[in-house]
Amino acid sequence: MKIAVASILFLAFASASAGATTSEECNDWLVTSGTDYAKSPLVFGDDWQSGKKPAAGTTNYIAAGQTLKGPNKAALTGNPFTGDCFVLAGTMTMHAGSITWKDLRLQNGAVYSWASSSALNGKILVESTGENPASIRSFFGAGIMATDINATVKGEADSELILGRTSNGPLKTYAPDHYFFVKGDWSEFLGTLRVATNSAIAFQSNASAGNKTLGGRVVVERGGYWLGIFGYGFPSGVYTTVGSLEMKDGSQFWARPDSGGRASLVVVTNELILGKVKLVYKAIWSANERTEASLPSYAVGSEVAIPLFKLTGVAATKVPDLSGCEIPDYPQKLGGILPMKKELVCRDNDDGSKTIYARYYDDIDWTMNTSKTSQKGWSECALNPDNASYWVDGRMPSSDSAGLAYASQPMEWRGSSNSAGFEFPDLTFIVGKTLYFYAAYANIGNLILAGGNTVFVHQGSNTKHLRGKLTVISDAKASTIYNYIGATLYIDANIAGDGTLQLRPDANLNPSSYYHLTGDNSQFHGRLNSIAKFQNKDLGLYPDPAKNWYTTIYLGGDHCLGGEYTGSTPFSALTLGAWTKLKIEPALNNVTLDEVNRGILISNECLQVETLAGQKLSIKQQLTYNGNLLKLGEGELELAGPVRFIDGNSQSEPKPDCNRLIVSNGTVTVCATNAVDGVQIEVAEDARLAVDAACSSEGMGEYGFINTRWTTPFVSGLQNGEIPVEVKGLEEGKPASVAICTVSAETAENLKLRIIRAPRFACTPAKRVNADGTVTFCASFRPIGFGVIVR
Repeated sequence: MKIAVASILFLAFASASAGATTSEECNDWLVTSGTDYAKSPLVFGDDWQSGKKPAAGTTNYIAAGQTLKGPNKAALTGNPFTGDCFVLAGTMTMHAGSITWKDLRLQNGAVYSWASSSALNGKILVESTGENPASIRSFFGAGIMATDINATVKGEADSELILGRTSNGPLKTYAPDHYFFVKGDWSEFLGTLRVATNSAIAFQSNASAGNKTLGGRVVVERGGYWLGIFGYGFPSGVYTTVGSLEMKDGSQFWARPDSGGRASLVVVTNELILGKVKLVYKAIWSANERTEASLPSYAVGSEVAIPLFKLTGVAATKVPDLSGCEIPDYPQKLGGILPMKKELVCRDNDDGSKTIYARYYDDIDWTMNTSKTSQKGWSECALNPDNASYWVDGRMPSSDSAGLAYASQPMEWRGSSNSAGFEFPDLTFIVGKTLYFYAAYANIGNLILAGGNTVFVHQGSNTKHLRGKLTVISDAKASTIYNYIGATLYIDANIAGDGTLQLRPDANLNPSSYYHLTGDNSQFHGRLNSIAKFQNKDLGLYPDPAKNWYTTIYLGGDHCLGGEYTGSTPFSALTLGAWTKLKIEPALNNVTLDEVNRGILISNECLQVETLAGQKLSIKQQLTYNGNLLKLGEGELELAGPVRFIDGNSQSEPKPDCNRLIVSNGTVTVCATNAVDGVQIEVAEDARLAVDAACSSEGMGEYGFINTRWTTPFVSGLQNGEIPVEVKGLEEGKPASVAICTVSAETAENLKLRIIRAPRFACTPAKRVNADGTVTFCASFRPIGFGVIVR
């Protein structure tokens, strides 16, 4: 092998762009290939594995297909490469530290990798092309890595470089694995820079260094991230300029605007291509979307436009398709602020350029159109949001007005200091229109929602009442009542109609709201949904039970959730989404849900039922598990309806983590043979199951409740593994034989039931093998005590 010394002609970095380095040019250089290794190429040593450390005045070459691993020194910093030039056509792995390269050249297929977070300084020339691009990436495929590319990077127009590891594995939809912080001079890189799946790029600058420029093209692949980050090396107003930027379907753009609404703006000079891109306001290393951003406060009737991309030169003549982009809700929602509409818009600038904004606005013109009939001659009654009265002239349509008032524009119920009420006869909202509820109460003869309507309950006074009648008309779109975080809404109105009504909190991070359904809703024949809103579950950001982060629905009577359902999917007539809690009004003792065709669907994660001591909630409707049911409180939950799974079909099988009944407190009484068949019942130490001796219908008297469809039907919270079972309904002074439950023979071998002794009764447990091989657990009770005879 020949070693080139300092006297050999060296291709200087400044002139290297004239043509790619060839293998023939490297013949006289130090070839650090696998054939030179003194050790196995997979062994980390304290020196170069070739046994030849790059020396001063040398040029170095790693051939294609060969791998070189640098010293295993965690504190490796500075410039350990005293050689003048390092050409990489194979693979080189470094370990840590800040590495300064005099002249690092990346050829076709070259891989520069590192084993922990590090930095690249100095000069890098990209000689690889799109047919076989080079890559800079982490050596290990797991964990979060970061590197600063604080180098001067150059490349011709046909050059191509990949940041990150190409992967066909699952996408991490909330945070990348690899962060690349670009701080050096890339203005003479004219090629293509690709950001790989689960990798992120952030062009950063110090205030003294000014704006960042990349002369070529950036392509953010599916599952890749573009990070624009203030407060992490970016002063306000610094922006990035690129020749072209393409963000593919499934990529994300993170923008963190400053207090003036200025985002980390991207200037594009040639072409901007946006696929189905998610735009997020988020700070680096933070799990919270939207709230980390500092944005200007929003005033009613105004708009906020946050600049994201600026198109100049040729790019201004090729406006991208914006229809696939998803932008977040407005980050700051203050008390009393109306919910804002949002869109991505492109606007012309005076200098011929264009700017793409995330625009937030409301479309309220504060008028109500009563065009169907004249309300005492009032063709339009203008609302004034800054006036303490409801209407500009202090008047409103009253109960003696003829006909109905139709709202064709959004309108607001606004009372003085949030305390005054709102009286109105009948009011119809046409499809898609919005009502903002700001007064302490509204009393309406009949509020008609024609479909796709939104009733938004402002924060203001924490407790509000909607009284009178609420009619939900059937339409393809559901109508939604949004309740502000932490607020309480009493729907005292009687609900009617056959449309879909949704109850949903309006929150970014604290999805808690409270609905009290106190009316007689037996004439409501439509679907009722409860939707809890919470952060990305991949991060473990569920609503916190300790903080009561739930959509809580208080039940004010037997028909408060609706009467007979007339739709086509009765199993999901009452759909209780993730993290909904059902409670009985504190003043009531018992509520029974017995509309047989109004099924209850646990649609996601966890439904909670909480009953206080002395209360009992009886569910005799079909209950479908596509999630778990958690029983809380010292009171009782009675299950007496058929159980189904996933899609409500009787043939659908239960699935793990979608079929659990967790009895955390109090009692769950099973009063039907098929009420829990296929459910995994978990009983905590302070809780119990129960059967009712008086319930003998549909086989309960012979078999008790059946649970043979699941392999582990019982899980005990007691150290001894027992399942405590209470037998209720024994008639005093009379003996009784009670069937408790029927399980498979395999389950029966290990099942330990502890029968809680009823007062003044002795209990004898027993097992009975049935003709089909299942086993029924029974108990015989006989009265005990003293008898007094008076003659």
